Amino acid sequence: MHDGMYRYTIEMAVPLGRRAGTLTLAVEGGLVTGSLTLFERSCPIWDGHLDGDRLRFCGEMQTLLYSLPYTADGTVSDRELNLTFETQKGKFSAKGAAPKINGIKK
Repeated sequence: MHDGMYRYTIEMAVPLGRRAGTLTLAVEGGLVTGSLTLFERSCPIWDGHLDGDRLRFCGEMQTLLYSLPYTADGTVSDRELNLTFETQKGKFSAKGAAPKINGIKK
């Protein structure tokens, strides 16, 4: 992946079924910022790092009932991603796909 903005439509497997959302990433020199929108709430991600196709970041999912801190780890490319979200309530897998938007090559 090159530096730039990326937006993925994701589907996460959770105990109550599958949930749809979006993951927006801003990549610059291996550092990653952005937001995860899931359960109809958008929350920032932090401590994001990209090393080759390996992506890792932290955040907190917000549901109607509680906040759930997580660490996400997996692979990402310009067009798809596969992540595992590790939480206190277990591990959840997520897959996503979308083209790059506003990509900037430096």
